[in-house]
Amino acid sequence: MKFLQGKNIRIPEDIQIIGFDDSMASKESNPSLTTIHQEANLRAKTAIECLEAMRDGTEYKPQIVLPVDLRQYRIILSADTASEVRQLLSQKRR
Repeated sequence: MKFLQGKNIRIPEDIQIIGFDDSMASKESNPSLTTIHQEANLRAKTAIECLEAMRDGTEYKPQIVLPVDLRQYRIILSADTASEVRQLLSQKRR
């Protein structure tokens, strides 16, 4: 996102981005990042079950669909930033 912003590409006005790991960075990014959340323990459990089945020569599903959650995080503005945003908006209304 920093690279795009450095090229004057506005997020989300010019390009929309979605993450797929629900990492801490998605909560702290600016602008905030919508991300897909998947339970890490379920991914690990499913992977282990597949590996054990391969090891034991038993059947397993080669394609598995795990449930996901869409998470949207809000930008929380500091008082200074909120003041700057209000000033910019008032200038655009003139």
